[in-house]
Amino acid sequence: MNKTPANIMDLYSLLLDHIRDISNRIANENTDIYKQFWNEDSYGRTLTPKPEESYRNIFLDLLRVRLNP
Repeated sequence: MNKTPANIMDLYSLLLDHIRDISNRIANENTDIYKQFWNEDSYGRTLTPKPEESYRNIFLDLLRVRLNP
């Protein structure tokens, strides 16, 4: 099975599938992945969203793991 996208639409579809799956994991997994995107107090309660650059990097790390062979 060749995992390399054949064209731009294949790449688009591949990325979209991964983004949807990551989004679902963030929202539904019982390991509180979503908290990586928030600042927390000392009790683990979410306070405010992290700056865009921070959560962009977290999301890219989650995506990069899926795209590396």
